[in-house]
Amino acid sequence: MAEGQQQGTQERSDGSGIFDALQPDVALRTLSNLQLEDSRLLAPLKIRSRLANQVYDLLQSFLTGARSSKDTFYPSLQDIYGDLQMHKRAISDKTPMPTEEELVRTVCFMSVQTPPFLHILREIPTNATSPERFITRLVAPTEKHPDKVSVGYRATIRNNLVKLKSLMNDLDPALPGGPAFHRIQDADPRTGRVETILGKMFFNSLGPPLPDEDGQHDDVTLRRVNQGLRMRLFRPLVLDLLREKMIFSISCQDLRNHSGLKVPDIVLFNILENIKHRFGRLCEILTHEAVLELLTENARSQAQRFLGNNLLQDAAESVAHSLLEDKSYHASVPFHILETAAEMVRLREWYDEKSKSTKQDQQKQEIQQVLKKLQNQNGIFRAKNGRKYNIDEKYVNLFLNEKGSPVLCAAHPPLARTGTRDSGDYETIYLLFKDRTVTGNAIQGGLEAYKKTGDTFLLRLLEDLLAVNTTPDSELKAFVPPAYIEQLREAIRDSYKAYLSPLERIWLAITGKRISDAKILRIQQRLDADRQGGEKARAEKKSRSQTRKAKKEVRSLARQRAGESEPMAAPSREESASFGHEAQELLAYLLTQVNMMWDKNYYPTREQVLRLATAAQKEVAEKVIGLVDAGAQSTSALIRIPVPGKGHVYGGRDYVH
Repeated sequence: MAEGQQQGTQERSDGSGIFDALQPDVALRTLSNLQLEDSRLLAPLKIRSRLANQVYDLLQSFLTGARSSKDTFYPSLQDIYGDLQMHKRAISDKTPMPTEEELVRTVCFMSVQTPPFLHILREIPTNATSPERFITRLVAPTEKHPDKVSVGYRATIRNNLVKLKSLMNDLDPALPGGPAFHRIQDADPRTGRVETILGKMFFNSLGPPLPDEDGQHDDVTLRRVNQGLRMRLFRPLVLDLLREKMIFSISCQDLRNHSGLKVPDIVLFNILENIKHRFGRLCEILTHEAVLELLTENARSQAQRFLGNNLLQDAAESVAHSLLEDKSYHASVPFHILETAAEMVRLREWYDEKSKSTKQDQQKQEIQQVLKKLQNQNGIFRAKNGRKYNIDEKYVNLFLNEKGSPVLCAAHPPLARTGTRDSGDYETIYLLFKDRTVTGNAIQGGLEAYKKTGDTFLLRLLEDLLAVNTTPDSELKAFVPPAYIEQLREAIRDSYKAYLSPLERIWLAITGKRISDAKILRIQQRLDADRQGGEKARAEKKSRSQTRKAKKEVRSLARQRAGESEPMAAPSREESASFGHEAQELLAYLLTQVNMMWDKNYYPTREQVLRLATAAQKEVAEKVIGLVDAGAQSTSALIRIPVPGKGHVYGGRDYVH
């Protein structure tokens, strides 16, 4: 007996692996001989041993191909139930058929045995219209395929993934609060999340409750079954969905650390339109009157100010931060509202980041299209001619200022060597894609034009674009055919003859000599000096133009402010009391000084006006400027003028009007 017991124990395995199960011969022997001293069957399964034996036998028959008419590898509970009816009729078994609930309970007991007789699979049906319905299938090792369980789990995960992909286009997860939101009691933030939708994979119950059977309660069995499903099916499926980017996860760890609230991470289906609707619903919930009533007066007033300006999202975010950051709310506010606040904050951050990422991806695609266009040009591309741009202006500016750009740039007038370049400062802009084929064609065209007509325009342009005289050969060879480098340099060298006097050109022609390096250097220095002088003149002209434009803008705003017809309020008793003789004298002095500044085209700010007063007058000056800022009648001679992007400046009403 002891030897048989030891052998039986070894045959059963220790059940330590997540796909462990009894081998068929051991399982059948165990179910048919429950009187063995080593039998470790659960008590509820012992009293159902006959049904368990029949279920296991039918399962083996299905898995080994005896039921070849089936179109699936793993039987469903309905398949087993139908086969059981046929089996009873075939052997004239008069015992009553078990109910479907009793079959479910028996199968669950068989799956939580250690090691289990079989494993339960949950799969989305082939004809499903949503992922909220699962059917139950069974799997166990067979004599020929002892790894049948692990294969079955992998197949089920793969099938569920494929079916979810097919459902994604029509999937519209439910919103918190239902289709028509009215009551915050109905606003469950977990509605529509992945764990809620795919949570239908888990069993809710084993059927009508029964009394405890030898200490084995339905709740314990149900929990063990669902734990196995979570570990072997749910988590692997979620990981596959994340890898396929069909869902996304937002961590709430920092919120948990900061607030102490046990809010779970947020996992949603990656359906942008549904996420927009969901975010809008979260904002509606958090700005609901019943939620606002839970806030302090200050927090409620801040949210209502946003709502008054039709800033629903800002109002909801204000409420969310108040609820999460002030721990006094955590005991009084329902947890589902706090969880809604956490999701709203995280979802807005995610959406902002998503929008930024989408914009960057779109920009990358546009840049790739521009680069493709430049490459297809197969030579020098004129990006700007006068006021006309042949590619988007923002990308022209990007190429002009980007270090390590795949595009070479040149312009007329020549490009500034320092500072930020603006395409608007140049009459013509040329681009050349850094590719051997493209640069080779451009050089070939320049050499042919110079050889046939003596035209140096393309050579000068290539000299600017490629910087062949200053860029090391090792760098040039990365995007210029090596055979063309020396040819181009020789042609450029020869083209400098155009800057020599007629006598020098004749002498070189007679003697057949090359132009000397010293003369080329002097010519280049002269050209550089002319270039720098031109850059300086253009920079000064641009600065003067910008200054004139700014002054014109300020004066226009000043006249508009001075001519406003808003009625001046009569001075209050407090204002009259504070605006005495000393204040009047100081106002007159400040007004004179400010007008003198305007005469010199200088527009003072608040701090600059205050500095006009002495240290002893500082307090009075603060009061005077404060009255000016408030638009008081007593200081109406001096006005404050808002300048967009520059704050405020001050001027005399009569002066600017």
